[in-house]
Amino acid sequence: MQPARGGHLAVQEAVIAQFGASTQVFRPFGRIRRARNSFEYPSTTTPGPSSDDVTDAVTVATRARDTAAIILDQRVLTRW
Repeated sequence: MQPARGGHLAVQEAVIAQFGASTQVFRPFGRIRRARNSFEYPSTTTPGPSSDDVTDAVTVATRARDTAAIILDQRVLTRW
C-alpha cells in the first residue's frame, strides 16, 4: 500500500487492524506520524525535533521495519 498525500493514517489503521493483536510494534507509528507532521509544517511557536525525538523515531522505525521483515519472511503477508 502506497499512501497518497495525507494517506499515512489509512496505512497505519490498516496495519494495526491486521497485526495489532499480535504485535504492539506498529502502535507508536501514530505518534511518530503526528510528530513528523508538526515538524514538517511548523508554526512559529512549535519547536523543531529534539535529539530525543529523532532517536525515538529511528528506534520506532527500525523496530517496525524489522517486524515487517519477519512478517514477510513468515509469509503472513506476501509482497504484492
